[in-house]
Amino acid sequence: MPKLDGAGAIRAIRQAAPSVRCFLMTGGYYGREQLAQGGADRVFGKPLDVPALLRALADAVACGADEEPRSDRPADREVRADGGA
Repeated sequence: MPKLDGAGAIRAIRQAAPSVRCFLMTGGYYGREQLAQGGADRVFGKPLDVPALLRALADAVACGADEEPRSDRPADREVRADGGA
């Protein structure tokens, strides 16, 4: 991104609206854990797995802002902020 990297975007979003779910997509493998630890709810790699994204979005909507999204399907198991695979 031209002026803000993923970690900076997460910080800005969390400051403005702490309950908003943050899903990020990155082309770099090595930054995924750091983004998850920095507050991203999910970090997806490129190329984007659209079905996994749609499931993650559906889970987030079904759970609401205060609950942890469920991820019981292997395709959903990207890097998560709670340390889950």
